[in-house]
Amino acid sequence: MVYEALKAHFAAGGLDVEEHPEQGWVATDGFGEHGSWLLVGQAYEDRGQAAIYSVMTEKVPEDRRTAVALLLTRINYGLILGNFELDAEDGEVRLKASIDFGGMEPSDALIRPLTATALLQFDRWLPALRSVIAGEDPAEAFARGAAA
Repeated sequence: MVYEALKAHFAAGGLDVEEHPEQGWVATDGFGEHGSWLLVGQAYEDRGQAAIYSVMTEKVPEDRRTAVALLLTRINYGLILGNFELDAEDGEVRLKASIDFGGMEPSDALIRPLTATALLQFDRWLPALRSVIAGEDPAEAFARGAAA
């Protein structure tokens, strides 16, 4: 039920959708003013929950993971919806927006704000992420991103 709602939501966007029903996720291209990335919808059927992830396609090099973690900590402190995550093992960065349907029928109206959050916040902070990966100080990149 959750998976089908995610699949329908992604398909309604008119983009190519990669389906993985066995694992409970769908994926498509996420994009914004500052670039493109992977957009994933993950169904957690047994819990009646879903998450939309914007996933950066490039991995953070090991020597920049601490700096990126500091940037993401600054960003997360001010976020109301969603949060950034960094996989310390492989350097994957993603933004997660999630919902517990609370027994309600999953619908496009409930999923749409998750997708909007995942796309807009990821796009907003992508330049800061890339600049910290390239060597910029996390505090400076955050200040520039917060002023944008």
